[in-house]
Amino acid sequence: MTTTDLRPKFAEVAKDLIRKSGSHESHTVTGVGGSQKFEATSIPKVILQLGGKSVTLQPAHVLETQQRAQTRWFYGNLGIDILGQAQEVALDFRPMTIGLVPSDGQRSRPH
Repeated sequence: MTTTDLRPKFAEVAKDLIRKSGSHESHTVTGVGGSQKFEATSIPKVILQLGGKSVTLQPAHVLETQQRAQTRWFYGNLGIDILGQAQEVALDFRPMTIGLVPSDGQRSRPH
């Protein structure tokens, strides 16, 4: 995925932010299976904590409908737009954690 897309589960915890600054849009999601358009809410800027570091999603797209029953537990899908904000990304598959090395070179422990 090239872009990070947030899911309806994220909308549950970000109701106030969406109400204050969200606007309705049609958003295209592209993945392995191709591209598909979804109704979404666009938020100008969301700061997330990932791998112990702050990353900025600007703009953030929150999909309004669940694609599949399995995704009801997901807050979103990470894209290269977020991961590219780190100098290095470390995935530890045993505890299923991610760590980021920011531009300043200080490594964070996987979280």
